[in-house]
Amino acid sequence: MGLCYCRAMDQKTIDRAAAGIAAVALFVGLSTIVWGRFDSGIRLATSGPYVVVSEVQPRSIASQYGLRPGMIVTELQGVTLVKLPQYIWPDVTTEPTPDPNTGEVAQPTPVGILPPTPTVVPIDPVALANLLSTNPTQLTAIDPALLENTPPENFSGVQLYDDGMDGIRMTLPSYVLGVALLVLVGWWLAS
Repeated sequence: MGLCYCRAMDQKTIDRAAAGIAAVALFVGLSTIVWGRFDSGIRLATSGPYVVVSEVQPRSIASQYGLRPGMIVTELQGVTLVKLPQYIWPDVTTEPTPDPNTGEVAQPTPVGILPPTPTVVPIDPVALANLLSTNPTQLTAIDPALLENTPPENFSGVQLYDDGMDGIRMTLPSYVLGVALLVLVGWWLAS
């Protein structure tokens, strides 16, 4: 058996190789944070006139926000799909005067509700297909049980909104830990 005798690398070459490996690792880590794709963990489908949440992946952003399968999507990517009833308030042109005995200002009462029931907003099927094909970053959904005979103040929907920073916020702690480990191991190897 013959032994292979290679010329040993000097310390300068070792340091340059270590710095090059560290630079590549930092670039790859930063590129996943900057150019990484956001996935809310939610899948949508149509069910009759409604767009519904068909699947929510466990431990995803959508499940953290409280979205559940079967919820009806009322707004998607800023497009209203279902118009929910809202109170109509009177036009107040003068400042209300406080009650002389209690000092309280009387609150206006609503003059009506529009629309009277939840109403599906007509949308072009091609536009709806385009909305459903994109990964949702802005979404409001409501439990289907709330659509029946619920007053407007009880329409509590679940909102999902990603400003592009959720992925960074979620991966940044791991990235910082990796950089700290890289620095620590580099210091240990250098000493």
